[in-house]
Amino acid sequence: MTDSEEITFRFDQVPPCARCGGEALLRVRFGHSWTNITGHLVEGFREADLCPACDSGATPADDLLALFAVAERVPLTHLAEFGCRVVAWVESVRQPRVDMVRLRGEEDAHRLNGELPWHLVPADGSLTTTSWDEGQVTGSGRPSRTPRG
Repeated sequence: MTDSEEITFRFDQVPPCARCGGEALLRVRFGHSWTNITGHLVEGFREADLCPACDSGATPADDLLALFAVAERVPLTHLAEFGCRVVAWVESVRQPRVDMVRLRGEEDAHRLNGELPWHLVPADGSLTTTSWDEGQVTGSGRPSRTPRG
């Protein structure tokens, strides 16, 4: 993050968490950009909610949630500390890491519900890496399952 990057905070009347629908304590908006398939930079913004149910267990979020647990309002004497914690949390949500266990669980559920095709699952029933460029899936280390016909 650069020193000139702006983060907009929303404390009052925060909408419900976009992920679970529960109570969000804070919503932030921050710049977000990526390079598209043609190599052009696409600039925009993202919003993220700080939700005790969804974000507990992640260190930057826990550090920020701890401030909310102590007081409903952040005192002026703790404003700099609050700002540092918000910046750390925004950086953690800006580049989230994929939870592979959760991803595999969701993938399995969608396959069982018929929402994802079985023909992409290797014969051994495993699935760890997808190569969409080649239209192939390589796998290892997954429990086998019986594809539905």
